[in-house]
Amino acid sequence: DIEGQATIYELIREINEKYGTTCILISHELDVVYRYATNVVCINKKKLCYGVPREALTQEVLEEMYGKEVAHFHHEHRGKKYEERIMNKEQSNPPLSKGR
Repeated sequence: DIEGQATIYELIREINEKYGTTCILISHELDVVYRYATNVVCINKKKLCYGVPREALTQEVLEEMYGKEVAHFHHEHRGKKYEERIMNKEQSNPPLSKGR
C-alpha cells in the first residue's frame, strides 16, 4: 500500500542521512525517484543518463526509456493532509472497470 511504501522510503532516507550510508534503490516509479533520490542512473541496455533527477531525466531520456508517447508531470506533494484528502477521494470514487 502507498502508506507502507512511504514508510520504507522514509526509513531509507533516514538511514542515508543519519549514517551517511549509500542506498541503492531500483524503481520504475518516477515520482519515487524525484522524491527520494539525490542521484539517478538510468539504464536501458546502455547508460542513458546520470545525475540529479530534475536535471538528468529530460524528455529525451524518458522517451528513450519508455517510448515516444511518454509524458511525466513532476509536482511536489502538498503535505500529509493533502495526500490523505486525495487518498480518501480515490477510495470513495474507485475507478470504473473496463467492463462498465
